[in-house]
Amino acid sequence: MQDKTKIQLHSTEVAGLWNTYYIDSLAVCFLKHFLKTLHDEEIRHIIEHALNIANGHIQIVTEKFKQEGLPVPIGFNDHDVDTNAPKLYTDPFISSLY
Repeated sequence: MQDKTKIQLHSTEVAGLWNTYYIDSLAVCFLKHFLKTLHDEEIRHIIEHALNIANGHIQIVTEKFKQEGLPVPIGFNDHDVDTNAPKLYTDPFISSLY
C-alpha cells in the first residue's frame, strides 16, 4: 500500500534543488580560492561563514535527493578551480559579495 503521507516532489521543486546544488557548489569553489588569496584577515570570517552556509546547503540538498531516490548532481568541485591561480578581485570587493 502506498504511503499517502509522503508526497513526491514536483518537477519545479526538483529543478530548484538542482539549481541550489549547482550554485552552491560553484560558490564553494570561489570561496576556497578567495580564502587562499585573502590578505585582509578582518573579513576572513565573512568568507568562512559563506563557505559553511554553501556546504550546508549542499549537504541538505544531497540528503533530499537521496531520500527521493533521485541522482545527486555532480556540480562543481575541486577539479574546477585552481586555488593556486592569482588573485582576481580585491578583498573589499570579495567581502561585498557575501
